[in-house]
Order: sequence, then structure tokens, then C-alpha cells
Amino acid sequence: MRLSRYNEIIQIDDERYLLFNTATCAADIVSGEVVRLLRALPLSPAEREALPPRAVELLQSLSARGYITERSAHEEVAALREAFEEIRDKRLSRRLHGIVVTYDCNMRCTYCFQQTLQGRSDPARSRPATLNREMVDRIFELVEGNRSPRDSAHRRPIGLYGGEPLMRQNYPLVEYILQQGEAHGHSFVIFTNGFDLVEFMPLLQRYPVRNIHVTLDGVQEVHDALRPGRNGAPTHERIVRGIEAAREAGFRITMRVNVDAQGARLLPRFWDFLRSKGWDQDPNLLVVVSEIRQSNGCLSCRPQGSNPAAKRVQEVARRPTWHQRPSRASLLLTTVLSRILTGQKPVGFPRYWFCNAHQGLRLYGPDGYIYLCWGLVGSEHARLARYWPDVTPEDKAVLDHWEGRHVFALGRCRNCKYLLLCGGGCAVEALHSGQTLMESSCWDFGGFLRHYVPLWFRHDPVGGTWEARRERQSEALGASQRPKAMAATGKRGAGP
Repeated sequence: MRLSRYNEIIQIDDERYLLFNTATCAADIVSGEVVRLLRALPLSPAEREALPPRAVELLQSLSARGYITERSAHEEVAALREAFEEIRDKRLSRRLHGIVVTYDCNMRCTYCFQQTLQGRSDPARSRPATLNREMVDRIFELVEGNRSPRDSAHRRPIGLYGGEPLMRQNYPLVEYILQQGEAHGHSFVIFTNGFDLVEFMPLLQRYPVRNIHVTLDGVQEVHDALRPGRNGAPTHERIVRGIEAAREAGFRITMRVNVDAQGARLLPRFWDFLRSKGWDQDPNLLVVVSEIRQSNGCLSCRPQGSNPAAKRVQEVARRPTWHQRPSRASLLLTTVLSRILTGQKPVGFPRYWFCNAHQGLRLYGPDGYIYLCWGLVGSEHARLARYWPDVTPEDKAVLDHWEGRHVFALGRCRNCKYLLLCGGGCAVEALHSGQTLMESSCWDFGGFLRHYVPLWFRHDPVGGTWEARRERQSEALGASQRPKAMAATGKRGAGP
């Protein structure tokens, strides 16, 4: 009997510790007595014989939770790999597709990673690339051709992306895309700046649009400085009208709020604005806060604790009642640990792949190329394969190789205790740092947990403290519905 190699022990305060197994996703709040017993392992036969009944009972409970195991370290890794192989093909068969309508845009956001595609650095550049109907037909041929029989009843929505997909001059093209998608049984998710959203409402209401993602970067003066119109005009009021129209039409809305240092300081004023509109009471509105930072395109892959804006976001994000996500890494706290400790199923675990780029994502650009990262669409160095006029065998080999990147293919990841939480890190970051596709992009995941878990225990951003929410859910569910491994303690997530 030995400690699992995947155990993580994090001190919350003077009396409590979080005991977390990153392989089984077991998590419990335990006392110092339990931690001392674990750190004393392994015990000799004589030491085990001398244990008092209370310690024996604790060891049995810890063993049932997976913190203590009879497996060797090699056998633990092999068991995880076996579980991965069982679900690998199923996961990859359910592809996520995105159609990039155009690289053109009717706004001139200061932090946009696609500025060169819109000719901002070269005024003489021709109009940015836009799809035509023949390309749309080809895209849907590929979407249907890549679909496995098991995916027939569970088709994932297609994303409409840009540039800006909802531009007035592209109205007929967007309508054609929606028609073709509906004819093949697909729904849609729209990623828009919201500038022409009011004009598109009648069209979107006729088709199966599941979610509209729109960006509003805080209070008016901050937003208008960061996200002006093509001619420098303010856009805040126009986008607010678009969000209101989408709410009135009953759409689910994800509102992205990207903040710099000034925007972060003024977030409390922005919360007041949301309350004045009644948006804080809308169950169909999700607010997502991210800091603006230099990156390879993806805005929220790592916590940026040294960034002044990030620090302010993290501070304010512990106050309001909406779902705010300062970084992708902090999702671990709200979608994995917090849910486990309240008896819910964790979301996004296990994480065999870092992101959808290696899990079947296909983004079809108006330049005829396939991209695998939302944040790098249109970037020349991110062009992996062509789809127009056709996908060659060489192109397919490149895509297959990209999908072969998972935690068990990365040498440094296989023996890491955080592999199923981290997913191996961003491939683009690895390539930019001079590594190969099959090398991990590592960062201090353990340090992140040790720093943020105590903060989240004091006050987390979704519904108050973990302890208070756990008590509320325990009362609501009743002991009969609690997992057996936790029912004996009387509190979900409260360890021995």
C-alpha cells in the first residue's frame, strides 16, 4: 500500500487542507491529522499493527477514495492510458467545425490579432478574403464526410466566426450558410462584435442558433477607446442595443469583457451598468471577463498574475455573482474542484488534450485554408492544410499528426501528476519557443493551485464560499442522493 503519485495536498488555513487526487478527481477537505498520517506512509507491518482504530479507519477511507493504492507507479500510469484509449476515437469522431465567413470587419479594435488581414498596416491592400457559395458547399461536404455514424444524433453546433461574420454586406452569404447548415441538421453558435446584430435578428430567429457570443469591453468610455468603429466612431451604445435585441428574442448570450488596466479598475462601474439593465437577472446571459495581453492569439490560456489588469480582474472576479473567468487555468477551480466538493460532476475532466485544436476542431478560412486554433485564424504560420479546392493526402497527414498530440504522446507529461488537468499545454506556445509539436508547453501548475486554492476557499466567484454552498446543496439534495464514498462523513467533500 502506497500513496498515489497523483495526490496533491494544499494547505487552506491553519486547520484545513485540500486533499486532491488529480487522476481520480477525488477531493476532500481534511485535517492536519489526516495529512500527517498520509505523509507517514508507507508503514512497515509492525507500524500498521500498532495503529489505533481511528488511524485504521482513516486509512480505509483514504484507500476507498483512491489516495492510497496497491498499484505501482507504473501501473497507475498504465491505467490512465488504458482509460484514454477506450474513449479516444469516440472523442475525436465528434468534430467541432467553424466557418470563418470573412476576414473583413466593421470595427477597428486596438488589440485585434487580425489587423494585418484587414489591411490596417497596408491601406493599399485589397478587400479581405470572404467566402463564396462554392466554398460554403465544399465546407459542408467536408463536415458531413468527417462525421462518424455515432455522431448522427449528437451533431455539435457549427461556429460562425471572422473577422466579423455578421456584416451587412454579407447578409445573403450568412443566410445561405444557415440554410445549408439547417438542411444538414446542424445548429449554430455565432461569434460577433455585435455591430450589426440588430439588423441580423430577423434572420437568426429563423434558424437554430444556440448561442451568440458578443464582446462589450466594460463601461462606455473604455469600450469605445478599445473597440471603435471603422471610422473611429463609438460603438458601445450600438452593441448594447444588439444585446438587448438578442435578449428580447430569447437567445442565449455569452458576453465577453476584455479589460486592460483601466477597464479592470472600472469593473465595479460596469457591474452597476449591468444591474441597471437587469442583465444580472437574466439566466440566459453569461459574462466572461478576460485580461488583454500579448499572446499567440488565445486570450485566456494562462493566469497572468504579474499583469496589473489580471490582478484587478482576479480581485473583482471574487465579488460579483456572475460567472467570470480570469483565465482558462482558473476554470479548474470552478468547473472541477468546486463541483467535486459540492457533489457535482466535474466539467472538462479528464483533460487528455489541451484544447479543441487537438480534439477535432476544424476552422475553414475564406482563404481556402484549415486552421485549428480560434486565436490564430488567418495567420500564415498557422495554415496547416488546404480545403479549397480539395484536401490532399499530404494535408490530411498534417491534420492527423496534429490530432496525435495528447498527454500520453508528450514525454514530459506522461509522468506528471497534473497531466489530466493541464492537458500538455498550448502547442502553439511550444512551437513558438523552439520546441516540436510533440513537446509540452509547461508552466507551474502546482504553484497555481497552491496560490489560488486558498483564495478560492475564502471566497469563490460563483455563489459565495465553497463551505456555504456545500451546506446549501447538502440540504437540497439530502443524504440519500450523496455519493456513497462521501455519505458517511455527513458533508460532501469533507474528508475524514
